Amino acid sequence: MLKTLQTWFVWKKRKDNPAFVFQRLPIWICTWLAMKQQQSADHVQRPDILGDLPAAGGNPVIMACCDDVYFARFANKFVKSIVSTCPNLYVHVHIYHPSRETLEAAAILKREVGHQASFSHELRGRSPYPADNPYFFAAGRFAVAARILAAINAPLLILDIDGVIRRDLGPELTQLATWDIGLIRRASRRYQWRKILAGAVLVNPTPAGRLFAARLSSVIERVLRWAPRFHVDQIVIFYLCQFYGRQSGELKIADLGMNWADHLFKNDSLIWSAKGMTRKFDLEQLGSTSDLTGQVP
Repeated sequence: MLKTLQTWFVWKKRKDNPAFVFQRLPIWICTWLAMKQQQSADHVQRPDILGDLPAAGGNPVIMACCDDVYFARFANKFVKSIVSTCPNLYVHVHIYHPSRETLEAAAILKREVGHQASFSHELRGRSPYPADNPYFFAAGRFAVAARILAAINAPLLILDIDGVIRRDLGPELTQLATWDIGLIRRASRRYQWRKILAGAVLVNPTPAGRLFAARLSSVIERVLRWAPRFHVDQIVIFYLCQFYGRQSGELKIADLGMNWADHLFKNDSLIWSAKGMTRKFDLEQLGSTSDLTGQVP
């Protein structure tokens, strides 16, 4: 029995993660190259984005990406939680390879919530995977984020769509305006791919913040061309932070803390994030937007 449990935990550690050195080394090399190249903040991979971009007028934007399935399951609660709690913030949802029904649902949601929300999408062609794939969906959003940041020149908070905002994030983002980026750092975690939690990533439109976003996009796009069978976003962000750490003062990183992606659903958290299948089901079963946020929608 003990041996069976040990085998299960080893499998669990390796599943969906770059657990082997030969998996991580090419990612490290791509990240190193991105740091060595004379790249500018305006050098951004530009995926073909259809639809609207946020018309935020310099106000912060919260963005998330999803496919048809996650749009149907989580987009309504995600968007309405932001509109009901954050009066001075905007929300943008980018959809991978949407069906006609999903585009129609996005248009309906846009009409319901008004000018604070915008929606974009992309057709097939960027993903190297033969079918819809969560490894691409999770990491590919950072190329979209870099494109949006370049267009809006305003703070951009990248979140998982399977979550809800519980408090007005405006004051929090104002306090973080002097930093270049904000990350959930978990230095005590043993494995490199768990030391950064990518469920909440803030990029401010400072020169260093925009350059970080461009480099992150470049590495992600390069690594995804191999169609890896594991998630790469958290390990790429970790390696970028490692390289920046050797260049003192070039990037100011704020530690957001777990209140920005709380999968325990604590009452005082800023954001609830449905990490794991059980929490996703719990989030779907929760009530109206006012019940989730404590605000009147």
